[in-house]
Amino acid sequence: PLKEVLGGSLGAEVGNFNLKNVTDKFSKLMYSYPFRVPSRFALIIRAVVSQEGLALRLDPEFKILKIAYPYIAKKLLTDNSEEILDILLEVVFDKKGQIQIEKVESLLNILFRDSDNINSDLIPVANAGLKLFVSKKGSEVRKNLLLSLIKDEKLEFTDAKKLLALIRDTFSPMNIAKSAVQNIISTV
Repeated sequence: PLKEVLGGSLGAEVGNFNLKNVTDKFSKLMYSYPFRVPSRFALIIRAVVSQEGLALRLDPEFKILKIAYPYIAKKLLTDNSEEILDILLEVVFDKKGQIQIEKVESLLNILFRDSDNINSDLIPVANAGLKLFVSKKGSEVRKNLLLSLIKDEKLEFTDAKKLLALIRDTFSPMNIAKSAVQNIISTV
């Protein structure tokens, strides 16, 4: 039954996701099964659906996930809680522990496609990434990165080179300097 509700939404492109359609289908499903949504959760859903509806009236091309994605990407890349780290690892590494460069690139592109975001978010993301990498929690990341170098019992550096190039380009000294200057200016 949940596959009927979410199947089309999860398979569709992120830009085509419509929260109202999902909640309408989910509401029908709830009448068929003994399931209760906590009142606070229901109020939050109702508020978000109402805001999406208002935005769609003002702009029929409005996509709620297009707006939410940069926030989600920043949360994944800067929050150091156990839950968020687990989600980040699921996104960045496949089931075999191999890094998925295109997903890392997608997260960074989503977060930094706006020049204001690259200036304000670059240092916090770099800082969180370095802290994670050298921390105890980062052992899973380090292990998976090392395992990503081994494919078919051979050392394979293609993904490592792509990852290093992505990090080099995103966190270049020029971008870090721009971000630092922007952060100083915004605090003055």
